[in-house]
Amino acid sequence: MQSLNSEFRDWVLVAESNYLIAEQLCSILQDWGFVALAAPDMKAAEDMMEKSLPIAALVCTHLNDGLCLALIRRLTRLKIPILILSGSTPEEADIELRSLPWCTKPCRTEDMRQALLNLLDPAVTPKATTGGCADRGDRLVSSPVVPTRFGS
Repeated sequence: MQSLNSEFRDWVLVAESNYLIAEQLCSILQDWGFVALAAPDMKAAEDMMEKSLPIAALVCTHLNDGLCLALIRRLTRLKIPILILSGSTPEEADIELRSLPWCTKPCRTEDMRQALLNLLDPAVTPKATTGGCADRGDRLVSSPVVPTRFGS
């Protein structure tokens, strides 16, 4: 995975505690033309956002340091579009999360792509996402990924 530096202005935050899922999500987002950076917990996400704000965030409801509410509140205050990715349904979630766009894991990559595109301003959407992006058919928890590095 890539690390955040000054050359990345338009990036997507992937806040996901499961390393393999985070790697897969970042890989999928990169296939679509996004710069994607993963954070396993709220502290890592906050540290990344101190350097640069993401154009969107994919957030799992439970991160390594707890329920994601503090991160969701900050992203909301900053008007950063949020897509929740969770193994639970919106009805099972904290009431603060229920109104957010939601993909229940496992989900089809095409469903996630469409949900993300619905959140984004077309001006920041990579061209790769708008045409010819076939659904790879994988589920978000199905493919093993060779570990590299997590966070940073």
